[in-house]
Amino acid sequence: MNSTPFHDIYQHPEPEFTNRPCQGDIFKRELIEFEIKDYSSIFGYIILNSSCDLIKPRLDYFFFATIRPLKYFIEKSGYKTAQLKDYVSKIVKYDMLRTFFLPPSSKFKLDIPLYCQLGYIFSIPVGENYDITCENLLKFRIISLKPPWREKLGQLIGNNFSRIGVPEPSSSYKRWTNNIVEKI
Repeated sequence: MNSTPFHDIYQHPEPEFTNRPCQGDIFKRELIEFEIKDYSSIFGYIILNSSCDLIKPRLDYFFFATIRPLKYFIEKSGYKTAQLKDYVSKIVKYDMLRTFFLPPSSKFKLDIPLYCQLGYIFSIPVGENYDITCENLLKFRIISLKPPWREKLGQLIGNNFSRIGVPEPSSSYKRWTNNIVEKI
């Protein structure tokens, strides 16, 4: 039984993903060690690549977002209390396009609420520099997101970074727009 108001969003990897990573897998901080400010505040990393792309021959880069305690955001935000309460409320309801909330879970021994900023991602070439491959990622995997939270993560990533390119209308569109508005 979950002692928080949040749904249980975590699971052990599904059988099809026990031998390879999946979008939304959460990894220990020790997977990648950076010399950056506030490295000690990093809880871990979440992988953002689509699950279907996490098949070795189709992948050149791993994409990650940093996971930090929600307390870190609250302390560093600089927002006033009312604005901060509103912002955190939106985060925990998944109403922020560039933030993904990871609630506490006693079942998986996650004692604190976490979040990741999807606007701040980084990539690492597969098998280069850090010697990260699909196989050695698994040594650092903590847990996986379960559906539909994995799909929600994919949707948020798509909203932030994907687009469908369509041709611009011809230069006369402004005149057409003005005419149609004036007729109403």
